[in-house]
Amino acid sequence: YGIHNYGKVIMNGGKIDVSSTAGTVVGIYNSSSRSFTTINGGEIVVTTTAASKSAYGIYNNSGQINVTGGEITVCAATENFAIGIYNVSRNTNIVTVTAGIINAYYGVYGAGEGTVNIGSEDNSFTCGTITMNSSHGIYNYGTGTVNVNKCPNCGTVFQINEEDYDSIVKQIRDKEFEKEILVRENQAKKDLEN
Repeated sequence: YGIHNYGKVIMNGGKIDVSSTAGTVVGIYNSSSRSFTTINGGEIVVTTTAASKSAYGIYNNSGQINVTGGEITVCAATENFAIGIYNVSRNTNIVTVTAGIINAYYGVYGAGEGTVNIGSEDNSFTCGTITMNSSHGIYNYGTGTVNVNKCPNCGTVFQINEEDYDSIVKQIRDKEFEKEILVRENQAKKDLEN
């Protein structure tokens, strides 16, 4: 492990570079429910050349991960064993990515009941650029929750709270209602003319 975290890790810059020719490698390993990892900047590079061994940028066995910047690059001899962020099957695990670059076969891999938030952080509106150079940007394997809110117009990923959602639904419903009224008015006019 580059860092085996039992407490709190905040990375604002620098580089964690971990490589192996014989086994599985991990850049940052969150090991307990008290483990909190925040990546604001810097670079995590993890490489293994061992056949059938995994490489993980961040392995969240337990705890929380917040990525607001930086770059995670993961390479493995067997391509599909390269995972940017791995969230293990515990329902208390939370991974939030609001910005940054992830270069790996799997960008974010959710393996069970944990929660993965892409573009959101505690119901606040957060815009950031998230680049996942991977075959599987987000891979959710299990019963966990993945929350992704992406603007269909500009592509910006964002968080939307319940009040904002209700407002959008109301706008759509009102427009549809107005269209229906117009159709019925036109039909009524035609019926009167006949």
